[in-house]
Amino acid sequence: MNRAREILQLDAMSTGGAGEPGPAVLVVTGMHGVGKTATTRHWASRNRERFGDGQLYADFGALRHRGGVAVGEVLGGFLRAFGLSDEVIPVSLQERAALYRSQTADKRVLLLLDDVEHAAQVAPLIPNADDSVVLVTTRSSLEELVRDGAGVVRLDPLDPLSASAMLAAMIGEERVAAESGPVARLVEFCDGLPIALRICGARSPGCWTSSPTRSIGLRGSA
Repeated sequence: MNRAREILQLDAMSTGGAGEPGPAVLVVTGMHGVGKTATTRHWASRNRERFGDGQLYADFGALRHRGGVAVGEVLGGFLRAFGLSDEVIPVSLQERAALYRSQTADKRVLLLLDDVEHAAQVAPLIPNADDSVVLVTTRSSLEELVRDGAGVVRLDPLDPLSASAMLAAMIGEERVAAESGPVARLVEFCDGLPIALRICGARSPGCWTSSPTRSIGLRGSA
């Protein structure tokens, strides 16, 4: 994991609001492929014991690919995760949100809301629990959440040292050291984006050392 600084930021922000009402809402933002989902999942795994009443996850990107995002459906899934049956889950968004707030009162839960586009998708899902945390990943600014006190962690592309370390974890430190020139070119052509580095690192040995531009397919040869 090459996001030690950002993980520490999330640690500090998730506890920095002690004494203030409501859970900590943390927005992790950055360009596509920069590692927002991986970073927040890593943080969630590190802090699993802190949230004894569970972790809830919603992938808004996947919901969009299936034809649209209905926050009411997400609420319904969360309520079912708390053990409620469909017979007692209301139909309307407002009633579901009210029931959800009742169910989360005094609980310690972590919400991971992935690939959110609009603050309106988040607001009904914020639990009524001071010791809970809401992690939001997004490529948008979500200014409404920030105005309401959400903390922001911005992920930038990895620096060359971190990108090389990421490759070393996948293909071995010895190979990275022995092929430092091709590794440096690969990091440059991948723009330090973890998703591109993972694709290249997962390929068979030797496939990118001679010509990373043709192998990656991210840029032209010009």
